Amino acid sequence: MINRLRVKFIAVNMGIVTIMLGAILGLVYGLTQMQLEARSTRMMQNITALSYSRGLAQIAEKAGQPAYLVFKPDPAGGWDMIQSHNFDLPEGLTYEELVERVKAGKKRTGNLKEYGLRYCFSDFPGGQRLVFADVSGNLEVLENLMNNCLILGAAGFLIFLFISIRLSRWAVRPVDEAMKQQRRFIADASHELKTPLTVIVTNAQILQDPQCSSETRAQCEKGIVAMAQRMRSMTGQLLQLAGLDAAQPEHHREKLDLSGLLEDEILPFEPCFFEKGLSFHTRIEADIWANADEEQLRQLVGILLDNARKYTTAGGSIRLRLKKKKRGRCVLSVSNEGDPLSPEQCEQLFSRFYRTDGSRSGESFGLGLAIAKSIVEHHGGRIWFESAGGYNTCFAELLCL
Repeated sequence: MINRLRVKFIAVNMGIVTIMLGAILGLVYGLTQMQLEARSTRMMQNITALSYSRGLAQIAEKAGQPAYLVFKPDPAGGWDMIQSHNFDLPEGLTYEELVERVKAGKKRTGNLKEYGLRYCFSDFPGGQRLVFADVSGNLEVLENLMNNCLILGAAGFLIFLFISIRLSRWAVRPVDEAMKQQRRFIADASHELKTPLTVIVTNAQILQDPQCSSETRAQCEKGIVAMAQRMRSMTGQLLQLAGLDAAQPEHHREKLDLSGLLEDEILPFEPCFFEKGLSFHTRIEADIWANADEEQLRQLVGILLDNARKYTTAGGSIRLRLKKKKRGRCVLSVSNEGDPLSPEQCEQLFSRFYRTDGSRSGESFGLGLAIAKSIVEHHGGRIWFESAGGYNTCFAELLCL
């Protein structure tokens, strides 16, 4: 599918490029041709005007006119040559044949490309004139221009083809990444659901056994309920992620005291930290306000603190900081003492179903930080993870008032 998408991208690009190159080069050629023809027509009209005066040859030589012939109609219906300037009649062609050839065309002006000539019929008060002028130089210029346009067009086409091939890889990369993430997400979700479903099916089969004791029956029922609740929790988180992805950025926003919200939200976690023997330190700047969704920000704080609680080493410490920055931004950071993480792990922590220990058991589904990332991006901010000095720190940069 990605290869087909790349081919379509290249085909559309090259179609546009071909049309544009053809239009530009064709316009250059057409304008040049029109200018040369207009200039030669004006020159031939000047020659016609001079044909009524004496000393035409001397005037033409001084003016640097090209080779030409001038004819005028005779009383018998033919045409008589009245002036000639440096004109060599093409071999095998007579003046009469030359005149008859242009009369048969019934055009006022035109070119005889095979002879390098241009003709023009002009009507003046002194009578009609037919002028032939040597425009082989102009035709050669147009021929060279045509060849150059074809060369430039072919070279431009190949250059843009190379650029399109390179750009196609860059253009389809987000689609490729999205498809890979989707496949990985489906595989991970299937893997997460496989264990509870297996437990539920196994316990249900045991319950169907008539000889099942009441103690075993109670244990199986308890296992079914626990796994069902686990599946409900995971599907609820997945639905929330889908909702955050589809939500409008300005939905449910209100002016919010972010400092006060953090003070309230950390209170329920202090007993949990104390119970696990963890020390908890906070530094929250006062009077930081934000235009935000209160429920989502409370959930963000809860996710970060809960994640720190799960992965802090025994007897370690957790730190929470809220600091205002310049340009209307603030940074919320939650740090915990723990095993150091590699830069690759820090980047992958926000992927759905990712866990540093690779385990698919326990209380975590690996969706919390993915939800936190969606919440932060939903508020126009950014989130990242750093591991240094024995602490793993999650930073969330948010817009503030």
